[in-house]
Amino acid sequence: MALKITRRGFIATGAATIAFSHPDRGWTQTWPSKPIKIVCAFPAGGFTDTCARVYGEYLSQKLSQPVIVENRAGASGTIGAAAVKQSPPDGYTLLAAITVTLVQSRVLLKSLPYDPDKDFVLISSMSAGHLPFVAGKATSLTPLT
Repeated sequence: MALKITRRGFIATGAATIAFSHPDRGWTQTWPSKPIKIVCAFPAGGFTDTCARVYGEYLSQKLSQPVIVENRAGASGTIGAAAVKQSPPDGYTLLAAITVTLVQSRVLLKSLPYDPDKDFVLISSMSAGHLPFVAGKATSLTPLT
């Protein structure tokens, strides 16, 4: 059965959405109204932790709310992801992870305490930047150009 959308119905739906979501009505919840927690699924001091802390500082400045970064390292990010899955679905607990946690763990581990497709929603992605390969100066390798 196909849903037929008329111009009048479309305008009425839009007007109702605007009217019912108006802040003076008290029906909308202001977010954030309490501190936000970013669970970093990897150890402190690593690249993922650094990105989470920089992103958290940016969020804190933009939203005028404290942002706390909590490291829950282990099992290729599975421990941190499981902690976020168990948290209330209110948008105050975020996960900073890498593709291993959400994609490769499906193949690498026999069972996961979460379903990456059903338990999480992507809200943002961060550039991984340049990840250089380096060697000591005494190495006889020639750099790629």
